[in-house]
Amino acid sequence: MKKKLLLALFVIGGCLSSCQQTETMDVIEEQEFSFEAVTDGATTRSMKKKIDVISLCANTEKQYSAFDLAKDKRSWKDYKNETKFFAHFPKLSSNEELESEREIEGGKDYLFGAVEPIFGSSSVGIRFKNMAAQIYIIVRNEDGTLSNPKLAKIKLKNKGKQNLKTGLITLLESIAPQMVKFDKTEDGLMCTIVLPQKIKDGTVVEFETEDGETGSVTVEDDVDLEAGETYQMVLSSGSNRTRVATIYDPLIPLEK
Repeated sequence: MKKKLLLALFVIGGCLSSCQQTETMDVIEEQEFSFEAVTDGATTRSMKKKIDVISLCANTEKQYSAFDLAKDKRSWKDYKNETKFFAHFPKLSSNEELESEREIEGGKDYLFGAVEPIFGSSSVGIRFKNMAAQIYIIVRNEDGTLSNPKLAKIKLKNKGKQNLKTGLITLLESIAPQMVKFDKTEDGLMCTIVLPQKIKDGTVVEFETEDGETGSVTVEDDVDLEAGETYQMVLSSGSNRTRVATIYDPLIPLEK
């Protein structure tokens, strides 16, 4: 009799547990959730823009769609556990397919992020990475002081393709290098945003200082510019009072 009672209690307990799990899933699936952008200081240093409207797509969907971080929400009933989301900022020009590529050019920020959130979360953070690289340029004067150039350009490849699912950028090798200018940022520094690539020893840099000095110099040594990194190019006096351009590793703090 005791065995039958225990068995009955076990069955009832199992049914109650199953019902509670079903009710919990129902509650989760009806829950809405939002997204928020997570970045570090270097990610948007040159752009000074607030990440607002992004392009968002889940791995269960075919196309990206616009999503306003300030007001839009999604519902868990439309997704399942282990769903992964992909995002671009600035938003894509149209409803691009997840499994596709787009042609891009330097001079712009290309922020990309991916996240696999905990199912049922009320808020999901997307950590964005700048898939381009940034170069700041500065002049080291003969007396050792530093100043910003008035104008500067560097010759490099400026067009590529971006995989919309991974965010990775590859150069269009068939396109010839061109002169790309540095622009002044809000903090007064001169910066250019370039596609990840190898800048080779001998790459041409044209400049004009605030004192009216103009010239054309070449980069010393090969440098691999990596996505999300910030570099500093220093124009300093070399032998015979000619200037040379040196690009420093991103681990070295930027000189002011």
